[in-house]
Amino acid sequence: MPSQFVSLTSGELRIANVANLEGELSRLWQSAAGDPETKQAVTRASVLTLLAYAEDEADGAEALRQIGEITYENPCRAIVMIADRAAPVAGLRASISAHCRVPGPGEKQVCCETISIHASGKTVEGLKSVVVPLVIPELPVYLWWRAECFSPPEYMAEILRVSDRVLVNSSTFPDPMRGLGDLSRQIRRRWGGRQLAFSDLTWARVTPWRELLAHCFDFPEARDCLRRIARVRIQWAADGEASAGLLLAAWLAGRLGWQPQAVAASEAAGWVFNLGAGGQPVRVVCERVAAAEKDASPLLVIIEIGGEVGGTFQFTESLAAEKITGYCAVAGRPPFERTVFRAPANLSRLITDELRFPSHDAIYEEVLDTLSRLMALAN
Repeated sequence: MPSQFVSLTSGELRIANVANLEGELSRLWQSAAGDPETKQAVTRASVLTLLAYAEDEADGAEALRQIGEITYENPCRAIVMIADRAAPVAGLRASISAHCRVPGPGEKQVCCETISIHASGKTVEGLKSVVVPLVIPELPVYLWWRAECFSPPEYMAEILRVSDRVLVNSSTFPDPMRGLGDLSRQIRRRWGGRQLAFSDLTWARVTPWRELLAHCFDFPEARDCLRRIARVRIQWAADGEASAGLLLAAWLAGRLGWQPQAVAASEAAGWVFNLGAGGQPVRVVCERVAAAEKDASPLLVIIEIGGEVGGTFQFTESLAAEKITGYCAVAGRPPFERTVFRAPANLSRLITDELRFPSHDAIYEEVLDTLSRLMALAN
């Protein structure tokens, strides 16, 4: 992704109110128009409003850095909320800045604005009074939730009512099983009389895995194996991959019509799911393992076929080669491989792609519903 930008700022943090911020924005754009570094007439562009919610200064600074990359392909007004409720001193301050892309030959000088709002102590409850009026009318509003779990405090209710889609990252959930199940209930909740759409950056990251699994079963002998699957083992060695493994397991269950029957949960070893369809039992094991080597696949999926046919489908990921490979061995057919290549799955790239989809992801919501039912069995 290109990263040549001219950055402009209005200066230090100041007391935040809408009138002051609107005045600062006007002065900022006047400054941008006269700045010799911008070289050309400035085009102020926004196709959406991107809100980001962080709970400490370090995370807010990281969100600002990534937003600088995201706006390259998604011109927008970005508003970063840094809410530190535990701070001993209350205050509500803000600063503004602009990122202007250095244009190539024949390109326009496109600039986007970013507003940072720092709320501490009890003033976090006043975030809505500053943020909501700054949302650009009649454009989509995305809320990037950077806190560990999506469990919004009451002071975020009005901001959620003006949002169209929420972006979470389930890889950050301390308890992935519970966090994903709780997220399913949040999705069913109605905010301002409507149901919010959700994106999960971990779900987006496993899209190539789902494509490859589907592709490897796309021939007659393999399709016949689908109803004979006896065991699925999903393993992860890297931190943060548990939610990816659970999402893949629930996706397989939903696509193949496996119904939850029992769960044996263990925080140390992972989860064992007993499922079934049409009288055929399926055992799904999701577990963490020690990395055998430095470059081991962060995820490993093994599907075992039972009955007389027999066979194994094994899927691994190579981070160095940026590819996922499926090795398939079915009785009566020579072994074969399938490979999908993927771009580096950094957060900026994933968010950039997700901002293109404003509507509900029905399959993801079904997957979360499956995990919610599994969690109920485990309790």
